[in-house]
Amino acid sequence: RRPTSEGTALIQRSRLPSIQDFKWRVDVAISTSSLARALQPSILMMMKLSDGTAHRFEVPLAKFQELRYNVALILKEMNDLEKRSILKIQD
Repeated sequence: RRPTSEGTALIQRSRLPSIQDFKWRVDVAISTSSLARALQPSILMMMKLSDGTAHRFEVPLAKFQELRYNVALILKEMNDLEKRSILKIQD
């Protein structure tokens, strides 16, 4: 059996930073050098993490919809797993 301190160290090492702040906005370029991009909305997002880092990214509307769909699918699957009786914590 491993000592408790070793197990705790393993958990702390594998922990990922959490999202502290999330901001987004929709931008529509009225005029660009590429006519194909004009009047197409894009989503700008900025995430601040608990480790102090910030990430900013821009995605076209179609990619944002794909991201939104996949996040919803993951949340549904997590909810389904939590409902299974085999995974419920017994008192």
